[in-house]
Amino acid sequence: MDFSAQQQPVFTDADERARVVARFYRIVGHFEAIETMRNSNRPQKEYNRPALVRLMFKYTRTPESQDKFLQAFFRCMALGMHEDDHLDLDDDGTVADLSQSLSDYADYLLNYFFLPCTCQKRISGAVTNPL
Repeated sequence: MDFSAQQQPVFTDADERARVVARFYRIVGHFEAIETMRNSNRPQKEYNRPALVRLMFKYTRTPESQDKFLQAFFRCMALGMHEDDHLDLDDDGTVADLSQSLSDYADYLLNYFFLPCTCQKRISGAVTNPL
């Protein structure tokens, strides 16, 4: 993920940012509920990918970093960030596509952010948060 590509503000005002954040939480919340239900029926639990994405956004330190995270999320999901496109989360085809994209994004975060941070911490004893 290249977070350095865009230098100008992502949102024109606080209302636009609030709409995008609400859309993000709506999408992630939908899949987090599904994942929680799936994992409750499995003997061997997997990590909750939507929860990882939600918590990564929530605990990102600055609003600017959160904005860049939102850009990367919507790009990965192949959704327009600024579009009010009445996303149909009841359509099985749409849900399947978005579910796969969300899983891919969470796996990317795990493999290219969290695991390298863990390795770096073990080597140096300390790690800095790049976000």
